[in-house]
Amino acid sequence: MYQLIVNIKNGDSKSLEKLIEKFNPIINKYAFMSVHEYDDMFSEFAYKIYEISTTVNLENFSEINEGALVKYFVNSIRNHFINLNKKNTFNTTYIDDLLVEPSNNIDYNISLLINELLEQLTPYQKTILIQIFFYGYTETELSYYYKKTPQAISNIKRKALKKLKMLNTGGL
Repeated sequence: MYQLIVNIKNGDSKSLEKLIEKFNPIINKYAFMSVHEYDDMFSEFAYKIYEISTTVNLENFSEINEGALVKYFVNSIRNHFINLNKKNTFNTTYIDDLLVEPSNNIDYNISLLINELLEQLTPYQKTILIQIFFYGYTETELSYYYKKTPQAISNIKRKALKKLKMLNTGGL
């Protein structure tokens, strides 16, 4: 691994590919755990490996014992994952734009009904439902992102769906 990093610092792209392949399990782990898109996160972590490789001071590490170097990379990737998921990058304006425009597969009246019903929810309930049903996030992923328990996210979803059902049937 030490030699791979030396080669990367000298501009060898094959060594970078080998290093990314070596850290593929850890990249996959954090890309799947992220609340962001998997492909985006995989690319982000692969770039982070490149960034670490080009900036790491190899004088602090032994060529013989690469364990400390591996640990440095793993910790750097983990810290990058934490920092990325701390940032609230979820854009509700984009969701509103997505819902206002009916697609070819959805009748215009249904789209209007969905928008009208979602407007009756709190912004938090609306965001949770959209993330689950339109973007496919799981309650566990959202609980990690919002730093709540999966049960709390489930309760928010359940209450929002109950409210939508009552609104749709004229219960409120």
